[in-house]
Amino acid sequence: GAGVPNVPENADDASLCGGSVPMLPPELAHGSFSLNEGVPRDALSLFLTVKRGNVEKRWHSRTRIINREATTYARLGAGATPQLAAARQLLGALSGEAEPEEMIAWAMIEYNSYFGELLARAADASAAPFAAGLLRVQPPPPPGARPLAASYQVASERSTPGAAPGGIGLVDDGRGHHSLGRAFYAHVSSPIRRYADLHNQHALMGTLSASAASPSAVAVLNARATALSRYHAHTSAMELAYRCRDAPLLYRGRVDVDEELGGLCLRLYTDRGRFRIPLSDSYLAEPLTG
Repeated sequence: GAGVPNVPENADDASLCGGSVPMLPPELAHGSFSLNEGVPRDALSLFLTVKRGNVEKRWHSRTRIINREATTYARLGAGATPQLAAARQLLGALSGEAEPEEMIAWAMIEYNSYFGELLARAADASAAPFAAGLLRVQPPPPPGARPLAASYQVASERSTPGAAPGGIGLVDDGRGHHSLGRAFYAHVSSPIRRYADLHNQHALMGTLSASAASPSAVAVLNARATALSRYHAHTSAMELAYRCRDAPLLYRGRVDVDEELGGLCLRLYTDRGRFRIPLSDSYLAEPLTG
């Protein structure tokens, strides 16, 4: 719509200690596009049919939703309302996770995988404007090597095929996401804060030209996304370092694949949310892994 930047140079929000600089203009990011409490919003919703603890069916629809109350990770984790308690129980059972951040991450992966496959299948059929969709692709690493970084790739293109990632029973044809175990994956769930999600939602809504994802534009987007990822990792490490300077702090965490930069990272669950600390190319890497 009017006022929405259509340039991949923005790429993502820029996080700062205690806040962030939004990708979109503030009046859109915190106003017209935000799920403010009690305000109707148009949405692209994914529905799951769950029976006996298993997802048996997925389908999507354009919907209008109203956020009746503020929902945070803390409120979900505490089951602050009967609805949130039921959501926590269901998401915990489906994801196998106990941390609310990881439950929501599971839901976002389901959403992004579903629409990633939709974009890929439409690209195979040369169905414009879906053919201009962007997948998030992570090839399998060479034997004995560390995990590779993921990048954006036009849905109609294929990188070097690798072993089947599993997860959803599809064979990797060079467009899969190895560490997530998905044959197709796309950033779609966060159009307020990531350019690729905004781009893909335009493609899914039919408001994007088939030529919108030029090779040069995708290259710029990948370079900008990598630079921002390094910036976020550095600011997260610095913030934690300063918080622990005067007194040691104890947090739960786990080692995970760093799909943004490649290699491994440490995910920490703090009172200020989930932090990602790379275990490579970081001054924290040696003392943490030594």
